[in-house]
Amino acid sequence: DSGRLQAVVGGNCLTALRTAAASAVSITHLARSDAAVLGIIGAGQQAPFQLKAAVLFTDDVTQSMSIGEMQHAAASGTIGPGDITPIGAVINKTASGRPHDDAVTIFDGTGVGLQDLAMARVAVQRALQAGVAAHVAI
Repeated sequence: DSGRLQAVVGGNCLTALRTAAASAVSITHLARSDAAVLGIIGAGQQAPFQLKAAVLFTDDVTQSMSIGEMQHAAASGTIGPGDITPIGAVINKTASGRPHDDAVTIFDGTGVGLQDLAMARVAVQRALQAGVAAHVAI
């Protein structure tokens, strides 16, 4: 035994929870204080998790922007590389995520593997502490 923690963790649920949590953080930092509409693009497996996270921060989710409208904004040049700001910079206040109240903000919380690994590590540690995980020789 090298002393390293090796674990097998079912990632689908953890990834869904992590993505929804990241979205909830983005809502906190990017939404206008008077925001009344939140768009959630997609209706796959992740959608219920996103909606639950969003409901924690708003009482009424009534409308969403269509994927076509979002693609048009990117294709028409409305959104460019200079318009992209890492959420971490917004959270630590080294950048603004909303230049003015009329700005439209878009958050893409997909593909953040490092966050998935961090969440898996915490899940394994808590499962071991609770006695619901077992070490398996590999």
